[in-house]
Amino acid sequence: MKKSKQIIMLGLSMFMMNTISYAQVSIPDQVFTDLSTVMDTIDFENNSNGNTSQNNDNSGTSNIISADLKDIVKYERDRNNSTLSLKLAQVSSSDIKESEGLISITLSAESMALNGLTSPVSYLVEKNDRLIRYFEFENSANGGSFNIYLMDNVTSKINSSASSLNINFNKTIPAVPKIVIDPGHGGKDPGAYAPSTQTQEKTLSLRTGLLLRDALLAKGYEVSMTRDSDTYPGLRDRSAQANDSDADVFISIHYNSAGATSASGIETFAFYTEDNKKLAASIQNQLISNTGVNNRGVKNGNKLIVLNTTKVPAVLVELGFLSNPAEAKRLMQNDYQNTLASAIAMGIDNYFGR
Repeated sequence: MKKSKQIIMLGLSMFMMNTISYAQVSIPDQVFTDLSTVMDTIDFENNSNGNTSQNNDNSGTSNIISADLKDIVKYERDRNNSTLSLKLAQVSSSDIKESEGLISITLSAESMALNGLTSPVSYLVEKNDRLIRYFEFENSANGGSFNIYLMDNVTSKINSSASSLNINFNKTIPAVPKIVIDPGHGGKDPGAYAPSTQTQEKTLSLRTGLLLRDALLAKGYEVSMTRDSDTYPGLRDRSAQANDSDADVFISIHYNSAGATSASGIETFAFYTEDNKKLAASIQNQLISNTGVNNRGVKNGNKLIVLNTTKVPAVLVELGFLSNPAEAKRLMQNDYQNTLASAIAMGIDNYFGR
């Protein structure tokens, strides 16, 4: 995290040595004061700017590109909810079959002609988000079918009209939610540094992560960690762990730094969807309530790789400034570390209404 202009320039020089140009450095909308947050916006593993493909797009909207279907199929989603809109006329309830994990829509030859689907079409679109595995369409001279394959613990509601079908999907939370804790940095990446206490961010974030793990386990959550020692998981590996396990919350733990030693307080970043903002606000509010420190608020983290590649509800917390001598001293105290871990766990409790 940024301590001075010299450190920032050194960091950017290191980026250049790794063939990353200034144009590829994706700076968040806020003026971040920490070097490690800027580092977290760069995909070192793939030397890209962190953009996701259409099928895994977290922006909330994907349109299927096909000569006959581009104006018929639209898929919009938040992390726990989505809607598949099909502009199909003359589809009755008897044409729709629902079974566990599958919704099938049968189209007659007449319906196909009415909807302009006379040319042979066969496609499969993998979504692999929290709600839909994939959907596929096939047709022939005798008719066609549209099949939607769901993820586990997903409910659906179908609303039909004379000219369209809207299918709403909702991810139900299991009795024991899964939490993935990501202690920031680690291994080759030390993160920020506290001159007054000679503490590296990677060490402190791991300490907090382990305490949070214990607090959540005591509350009955299922918990896993992206690291539990001084190792460096890749940025996309961290989010992949949450995605692959279909976790219910991903939380990345960090500490801040700034050129001005007066900077202080806690802030929480979220990929901006309603569900993520709800999670971020719950954790941020509880942290401020329990610590009484400066409230830096909930901020847009859309350009942070560990958030914009994570398909499950995800936040990144900055728990204090290592560059502030008084705050750095407090962050080292056992009681305060327990307070931070307990507050995050309570915020997660509040999010789930437990």
